[in-house]
Amino acid sequence: GDVHGCVAELRALLDVVDFDDARDNLVFVGDLVNKGPSSLAVVRLARELGALGVRGNHDERALKHWRNWRRALGVSGSEGGGC
Repeated sequence: GDVHGCVAELRALLDVVDFDDARDNLVFVGDLVNKGPSSLAVVRLARELGALGVRGNHDERALKHWRNWRRALGVSGSEGGGC
């Protein structure tokens, strides 16, 4: 389900199910970001664990705002860093 930037709760859930990235596959079905306090930490954890996923509407909206912000700054391509 939706994680919505709640990394502490995600970590707790992964502990409850005894998730092991060497053994298990983690698939997100959208909305990793927004609402909760730790959207960036959720994305970093998902990448760290090699998770797969699809973008939800909140993820898509966050990317849209990020692209608009970069465009306003005149940043293109991989300039300016990135995730």
